[in-house]
Amino acid sequence: MQPRRRERAADFSTYSDDQLALLARQPDGDPGFLALAMRLWPWMTARVGRLCRRHGLSRESARDLRQEAFLLLRDVVAEYDPNRGGRRRQFRSFLSGRLSGLVQHGMRARQRDQRRLQMVGAVEFLEHQAAVAAGHGSTHAGPLDGAGGDPALIAERRELDERVRRELGRLPPQLRSVLVGVSRHSLYRMARHWGLSPRTLQLWKQKGLATLRDRLRHWMMA
Repeated sequence: MQPRRRERAADFSTYSDDQLALLARQPDGDPGFLALAMRLWPWMTARVGRLCRRHGLSRESARDLRQEAFLLLRDVVAEYDPNRGGRRRQFRSFLSGRLSGLVQHGMRARQRDQRRLQMVGAVEFLEHQAAVAAGHGSTHAGPLDGAGGDPALIAERRELDERVRRELGRLPPQLRSVLVGVSRHSLYRMARHWGLSPRTLQLWKQKGLATLRDRLRHWMMA
């Protein structure tokens, strides 16, 4: 079996990428697809790696995208038509465009995941930011600190800060006061000071946070 594999691979060495892609589309095209994958794999991994570095993706993301790239190759072969659009297009150029799309999709997924992580810590952050916006508390990043020097994450964090400040200012006064107060005092102490029950202040706090989350949800989950 091994000599036959070498002979088959040697036969394919004279084929262009375009010819191998067309051959791989045939019902018995698995040998052609294997030869094409073996030829292009080093170039594909290098291409995905460069694109991931360009978009600031981690090594772990790059590794996952390389694995997805191999699965993508079969789909690209099935879609390849050298004469589509009225002009000849090379398979490697077609594949390069699809790899770019794959990495861009990975970048958007990373951004969505980061925003979901932000939403997980949003309750504590909103309480903290409410105090900062009202002139209390420190400007420490709080639960969402961890951009790790990443300029994109820092920019998103700053944009979130500004949006929280604006939306906090739009809250009814009693809800805003509760969010500011709980960052400095316990609900029980505030309840005694205001002559209200802790349950009432807890409901105001929950309503204020829910209002802020709803107003920020579209931006954070986009």
